[in-house]
Amino acid sequence: RAISTANMPRLKDLFMEFCRFGDKNNKGSMNGRQFRKFCADNGMIGNEEERTDCDIFFTKAVGKGKRTMTFLTFREACRKLAQGIYTGTSVENPLAEFVSHLRSPIANGTIADPVKFHDDKSLYTGVHKKGGPTTNDKAITLRTLLDRSEANARGVKLSDLKRNDVSSSAFKLAASERKTTGGRGHHNTRSPFKSASKLSSPRSKAASSSKRSSIKSIKRDRVQQQHHPKIEELLQTVASLEKQLKAAILRAESAEARAKVAEAGIKDSK
Repeated sequence: RAISTANMPRLKDLFMEFCRFGDKNNKGSMNGRQFRKFCADNGMIGNEEERTDCDIFFTKAVGKGKRTMTFLTFREACRKLAQGIYTGTSVENPLAEFVSHLRSPIANGTIADPVKFHDDKSLYTGVHKKGGPTTNDKAITLRTLLDRSEANARGVKLSDLKRNDVSSSAFKLAASERKTTGGRGHHNTRSPFKSASKLSSPRSKAASSSKRSSIKSIKRDRVQQQHHPKIEELLQTVASLEKQLKAAILRAESAEARAKVAEAGIKDSK
């Protein structure tokens, strides 16, 4: 039998609610996971075997090769479910009775197990029992994150400005003393920075010079160690060239001697 006109909008609304549960942009296509939730939330799945039967029923309802069902397919699936539930009963319209008992999707969250030391406030100790400003002495708040000390319009702290003013006034006072003394005297003729650089002792100068010389010698030794193999190769090449040159000179001298002997023989024969 067909669904009454009073129950048709109700079934359509339930179909869209389950389609859009977890998928707000769904336009009206129900997959196997959503159909399984529809059956579970309405008390038709109680164990793993019934879950498997639900998946098989969905596959048969949508047809081979398909993964989603439209509202018409869903309505036909509900009609078959209603017939299976109310078979052998006195219900005249099983589908209408089936729709009247359906409910919207249920959002189940994780429920924490009871914890004795948290739930029983008589077991609280310390700050939790007697009260206090906070349970964390190192809490991150705006007071710890922001520097609310006094500053000018540019954001420079007034304490820094005062410290800079004191140091600059000290330098100004020293400069004015030098001007009043006319630049006379050992301490007034030199800049404070130059005079500070002149305070190093001769011993420290000698130590620094010896340190520089030792650094130079270390660098020189490193350079020699790096180029040592190349120098040996060059020396070996030069030695071999010297041997070749000496052999060539000996060959040339012997050839010249033979030529002279031959020339002398020719003259004697004439």
